[in-house]
Amino acid sequence: MRAEPGTRAASSPSDGPAAPSGASLGSAPAESSGPSGGASGPASSGAAAPDCGAGSRLADGVLIVGYGNPLRSDDGVGPAVAARLASDPRFAGAEVRAEHQLTPELALDASRSWLLVLVDAAEGVAAGEVAIRELGTLGSLGERGPLVGRVEAPGRPLTHHVDPAALLGLAAELWGAAPRTILVGIGPRSLELGEGFTTEVEAAVPRAIEAVADAMAALRDARTGGGAGER
Repeated sequence: MRAEPGTRAASSPSDGPAAPSGASLGSAPAESSGPSGGASGPASSGAAAPDCGAGSRLADGVLIVGYGNPLRSDDGVGPAVAARLASDPRFAGAEVRAEHQLTPELALDASRSWLLVLVDAAEGVAAGEVAIRELGTLGSLGERGPLVGRVEAPGRPLTHHVDPAALLGLAAELWGAAPRTILVGIGPRSLELGEGFTTEVEAAVPRAIEAVADAMAALRDARTGGGAGER
């Protein structure tokens, strides 16, 4: 869990189950065709999927990790969001994982991705608020997906778990590449022992999903447009 200030995403009603910690949830399914042959809509909160152009999927080359402890109430919101993202056709092509914590082993998968999305409960954020920013950058990416952040220096991990900056440092040091990284923090109400979320955090799950979709679309636009996000 980390403390990250940021901006709030738009709301959208939905619900969904938590994922088991440490599980690879695989890639999100592609949209299925309906009886008339047209593509069916996304199976999530009802928002329109971002248009990335014909033959291009929004989440190709993206690694999404939701992490936290499902046995400590709101701390399990990261894996729950990951489970929802894994079943959302808008994120087809992404590798989605649910973890108890960030570990050095994730560095290899991170180095093979152009974008890393980390979802976690975030102390310092108001309960039920969704904060999103880009790690290691200054400024924003415009109106479609504002990602305001500060420069952070990667640290060297001293234990088996790492923080986001240390994970990027390992990816760069060991594998020669580190992806752009966005941090999605959801403010917890309770971190006491117990399963299930408080009302505020349950309501924040669909907003976090929409925040991830908007941020990915903004970064994908910058990347395909030959902007600063291209690797």
